[in-house]
Amino acid sequence: MVTEQPRKVLPKRDWIDGLYSCTNDCRSCWCVLCCYPCYMCSMYRRYGECCGTPMGIVFPGLVLRSYHRAKHNIQGTLCGDCAVDYCCTLCAACQLDRDMKYVESTTGILNT
Repeated sequence: MVTEQPRKVLPKRDWIDGLYSCTNDCRSCWCVLCCYPCYMCSMYRRYGECCGTPMGIVFPGLVLRSYHRAKHNIQGTLCGDCAVDYCCTLCAACQLDRDMKYVESTTGILNT
């Protein structure tokens, strides 16, 4: 007996641009470079979280990156997220910010 309707499986997409594509949004990258904690707070706020949340967790970029990747069906793994966030923290934050802006511009809302 079938208890659930079949669901349409959405294909996974890539990040909107590369990890080192910082020149695509220089302003945000400078903000991340100059004040990473403040920028992480603003990124969490865009998802409706308390802006102090990043101050209470060890790897705030990793947590937000993996949440965003899973929520918006982006290819990758948690292990890959760990490696990127650990080795290239600032570039990872910039890439995440650019992808968040892309989602906001195409869907009108980030946290659906």
